[in-house]
Amino acid sequence: MKKIGLTILLLFLLSITNFGQVINFDTTDKWLAGSGGGLTSYQVDHQYTDTINGFPVSFMGGPALRQTTTAQDGFPGALGTYGWRLQNTDTVEWIVTIGATSINGFSFQVRRWDGSPSPDFDVAFSSDAGNNWTSVGTINNAFLDDSSDWKAFNYPNSITSASNIQIRISANGTTERIMVDDFFFDNPLPVELSSFSASVIGSSIKLNWRTETEQNNYGFEVERKVGSPQSKVGNYEKIGFIEGYGNSNSPKSYSFNDNSISSGILSYRLKQIDNDGSFSYSKTIDLDLGAPKKFELTQNFPNPFNPNTAIRFSLPETGNVKLTVFNLLGQEVAVLVNGLTEAGTHIINFDAEGLNSGVYIYRIESGRFNEVRKMTLIK
Repeated sequence: MKKIGLTILLLFLLSITNFGQVINFDTTDKWLAGSGGGLTSYQVDHQYTDTINGFPVSFMGGPALRQTTTAQDGFPGALGTYGWRLQNTDTVEWIVTIGATSINGFSFQVRRWDGSPSPDFDVAFSSDAGNNWTSVGTINNAFLDDSSDWKAFNYPNSITSASNIQIRISANGTTERIMVDDFFFDNPLPVELSSFSASVIGSSIKLNWRTETEQNNYGFEVERKVGSPQSKVGNYEKIGFIEGYGNSNSPKSYSFNDNSISSGILSYRLKQIDNDGSFSYSKTIDLDLGAPKKFELTQNFPNPFNPNTAIRFSLPETGNVKLTVFNLLGQEVAVLVNGLTEAGTHIINFDAEGLNSGVYIYRIESGRFNEVRKMTLIK
């Protein structure tokens, strides 16, 4: 095979829903009474332990006690069998410790004992073993809509840590009692794949991919299919395996060389496998081993799109390339490529998740070659 330079680059995140489960504090044998008295007395070291999708979670602090369903101010004291009641004292510090290095937010149900005095509690998280805390909200009469009914406190943003993650409810001063129940956190996928690319030079193909975070990552099987991606003829076959890093909060890069290729269309995908045997597939990379003879910018596909579309361009020679997206006001909204790019055919995946519906312009510049096309985002 004559020497071919072709790179296909796809930038994306694995699009599988995150998952979690509610801890409702209703399992009796998961409670442990503190050293100073039974669970129905206010103590600073009552404890409840559980797991969410394999991640250990512990709840401890106070002064607090195990609350039952007995109603107060017209509403039940617990949503199931048990919950927590935090005392009306300015020393309250109730802490949740999650044995995970990243979560995609958390929530819990909360209600006041009654409205006088106003409850006044701070909600915060720590990613450095409690040395520093970031406040994310206040529980008071204003937050509770001046009602003693249950209300959800929700923090939707991601939190990362080198070890455990802690969430704290602490009194700001004079306060009323509050009840806490149904704690939930959304833990991310074990592996966040941020890029996957293929380069063909000579008689081999080099696959490169990168992860941003990893949890319980056993590794990646590399799979290949020969023939049209749309064809039902032919199956993906395993051609290699690359061991994962297990657990990591920093970017990790991987590569694999396929030295047994032939002309035609080749499709590649990654099968990411967890330590427990569960797995998920990446998106595919399709390679057509034909060398381009001219500069070309093709129409994106699909078009219209929501929110992802693929933009393809061809380079007969290596050179500096800039591929930019603009709105109709001429404002730059994204730079997809900006730098030295090898000769070949390139496909860039454009994610318009953060943009509004409308018509956008994408332009390529490479030496004397300059071309513009329109695309339509419909949400």
